Amino acid sequence: MTFFYSLNENTDGQISLGFIDDTRYTGKIYYYDVIDKYYWTIRLNDIKYNGKSLGLCNGGCKAVVDTGTTLNTGPSKDIMVLLNKIPVENDCSGYSTAGVISFVFGNEEYQLKTNDQGSVWLSNYSGGGNGCQAGPLNIEL
Repeated sequence: MTFFYSLNENTDGQISLGFIDDTRYTGKIYYYDVIDKYYWTIRLNDIKYNGKSLGLCNGGCKAVVDTGTTLNTGPSKDIMVLLNKIPVENDCSGYSTAGVISFVFGNEEYQLKTNDQGSVWLSNYSGGGNGCQAGPLNIEL
């Protein structure tokens, strides 16, 4: 099963069952073994900020891949380590210079910049003005 989400509302999304539409992606497709037969869980080897390991996955972490969820969740102490590395304040200072968060699966590192990962959301407040807040990094108690 594959999913294609369009960033353009004039382009339809797509769900494909039993095949991959090669017109909907570029690059190589990587496959990872599911390690929990009851949920879409794969092995996460490391989480890095600006190329340096945060030491959160010693021995490996479990990562649930779910197309219906926008949150990255984890134990609160681990999420706080990651949040404390992101140098963006509520007034958005530091947003343009924030670094890269990487998730390492197998031998592949998937790098996400602050502005394309949604780890920090720019917000327009109803009373006017803008601000920043931690986005889909959810603290799990």
